[in-house]
Amino acid sequence: MEKVVSIALGNMKRTPDPGEAIQRLENKIDQVLSLLASGISINDKPVKEPKKEEPLIEKPKPAVKNPKALADF
Repeated sequence: MEKVVSIALGNMKRTPDPGEAIQRLENKIDQVLSLLASGISINDKPVKEPKKEEPLIEKPKPAVKNPKALADF
């Protein structure tokens, strides 16, 4: 990514129109970000996927600790 941005910044010095240079730089950054988002690194090595955590399923707690005690009433 550093190489791509360095090249784009070097090209900005040669471009007389600053708006066009900024647009080119934004396009290069978008390309790099889309590569990273797709799971492909710039070094052609796959990006490790984050470990997926399973959601904890809580059992519902009874409203009364001893429901048999209510039967006596």
